[in-house]
Amino acid sequence: MYYLSTYIFISIISFLQLNKKNPIIEKILWINTIFFLIFFYGLRDNVGGDWWVYEKDFNLINIDDSFLDMYRYGRISSYEIGYFILSVTIKKIGLTIHYVNFIISLFFYYSLNKFCSINENRFLSLAICFPILILVISNGFVRQSISIAFFMLAITNLINNNKKSFLFLILISSLFHVSS
Repeated sequence: MYYLSTYIFISIISFLQLNKKNPIIEKILWINTIFFLIFFYGLRDNVGGDWWVYEKDFNLINIDDSFLDMYRYGRISSYEIGYFILSVTIKKIGLTIHYVNFIISLFFYYSLNKFCSINENRFLSLAICFPILILVISNGFVRQSISIAFFMLAITNLINNNKKSFLFLILISSLFHVSS
């Protein structure tokens, strides 16, 4: 029910065209919506298509081993080195898998904010992104969501004719998921 009510709220706001009528209210609603999404999806527990895999891998990290030893002995996939470094860093400072998800959620919604802000009606962009990018990717698949976050930033840079940043961000994106 939470998902449906969030989607309905975003859809209704997108039709009101508040940015033309009252830009201050639109900005306040936008900021509150993004913060809600960050906390709602960033603080999830046992949610997602690959939750148990990431939780198991996170729990297998031995904080006494170096990054190189973990990589050398096959405790990490050779494809997603960015996610591995983030997970090990979080584990070494004594935090849980939930903090990895929260950091990825922060970055994902920062990128989504930049991506949606290209459009004049960013709530409409958010409503279009909601079913797949938010419900399925952000909520369900951790590595894919951070990879797509870098991809959204890359597309934003490409639209702004910044080709070097585009290529750099695509390269960074590939460190989090091989499909990038």
